[in-house]
Amino acid sequence: MIKIRLEKWGQSVVMQVLEQSCIDRGCGRVFTNEDMILFSGDSPELVPNEIFIRGSDYSSDKFVVVRNFYNNDDRDVYYERIVKLFRDYNNRNKQIEEENNIFILE
Repeated sequence: MIKIRLEKWGQSVVMQVLEQSCIDRGCGRVFTNEDMILFSGDSPELVPNEIFIRGSDYSSDKFVVVRNFYNNDDRDVYYERIVKLFRDYNNRNKQIEEENNIFILE
């Protein structure tokens, strides 16, 4: 299971991986939809077309990662792309759980 908190703060998207137990750390590409890649490398990170979850750097497990934008429109587009990635990941097994900006990926 992966439990992720995802929120919009001002002109930023912020993410924290709260739990991660079903994916080998540092394994590389975990899942891809038509728009983004869910990836486990070194540490959590938000980049234009990839979402990095916990990886081989255990010291960064509790990091809150931020991606800043110049306006809320760009922020909202990026946020929705991440939400779609998480939903697509869950839909591969028809398991969907989300509540209050916390996504549980199984």
